[in-house]
Amino acid sequence: MTSNSTLNYPNCWHARGYGLFAANPLGIKDFTENKTSLKFSLESGRSITFRYRVIISSDLYLTNNEINALTNDFARKYEYGTNKFSQLLKKA
Repeated sequence: MTSNSTLNYPNCWHARGYGLFAANPLGIKDFTENKTSLKFSLESGRSITFRYRVIISSDLYLTNNEINALTNDFARKYEYGTNKFSQLLKKA
């Protein structure tokens, strides 16, 4: 899950056969065949936080309601507008 406060939400995710599983908020250009790009820079001394939640379920399938509840819980913790990223956008 990607927090809606994360840059370029919702992010693209990708997996590779050798075990890589990753969120990629900066690679939108590659995922859209150059149809969309992201122009983002960070001033020296500034920081940005990317927030993700990974849910691992063994031998059980989560229902849509369970997934939605987990997503909503995560979103409430990091609502857009209450974090450093939204402050960076306001200054840009």
